[in-house]
Amino acid sequence: VFRSDVDYTEKEEAMMLYEQGKYKQAIMAFTQVIAEEENPSVFYFYNGLSYLSLENSEKAIYNLQQVEGSCQLAEQTEWYLALAYLQANDLENTQSFLDDILQDGAFYKENAKSLKHDLD
Repeated sequence: VFRSDVDYTEKEEAMMLYEQGKYKQAIMAFTQVIAEEENPSVFYFYNGLSYLSLENSEKAIYNLQQVEGSCQLAEQTEWYLALAYLQANDLENTQSFLDDILQDGAFYKENAKSLKHDLD
């Protein structure tokens, strides 16, 4: 890891690793941040996406389920939970999240409609 004269916070470091596609390192960094953060929902979200990117659906689902409904990423979380359940080959939960998105969601509504059509 290249370090410049700039000292990044643990949160910034975790997000940079995620954005660079270094998901294994990002997971380690997010896990540390989650342990120290009072309201870790955002970091659970990105930790879940990191696991999803590494095709570890079980850990992706666990992390995404930790995102609180009051979090600004709650609606997006439903979409990624649908994808994680699909990756886990759990079509019942996938369909359930897609239905929720189609009923209430603003984010990923068109994607949900398309995926639901493909699954039917």
